[in-house]
Amino acid sequence: MNRPEVAHEIDPAHFRRVMSRFATGVTVITVAADGEPQGMTANAFMSGSLDPPLGVVSVARRARMHGYLSNATRFAVNILAAEQTDLANHFAG
Repeated sequence: MNRPEVAHEIDPAHFRRVMSRFATGVTVITVAADGEPQGMTANAFMSGSLDPPLGVVSVARRARMHGYLSNATRFAVNILAAEQTDLANHFAG
């Protein structure tokens, strides 16, 4: 697998601070698929490595999002606040 080109360098200290504040919680994973935004709620997200900075998210192979992510060159992980339950519920379907 070829390593994709990194758009911006990630400061390891900043990545560590962000991940240390995310003990557990809810994220929304988003990606553009065929020019349309797609997303899913995921609580199986964690830090995989500080060097290089890696985040790990678990997505079932049978989920539509698995195919979208497999074909994507970029995706986003949105860490939700407690008051963003409506967003978590929207993407949970």
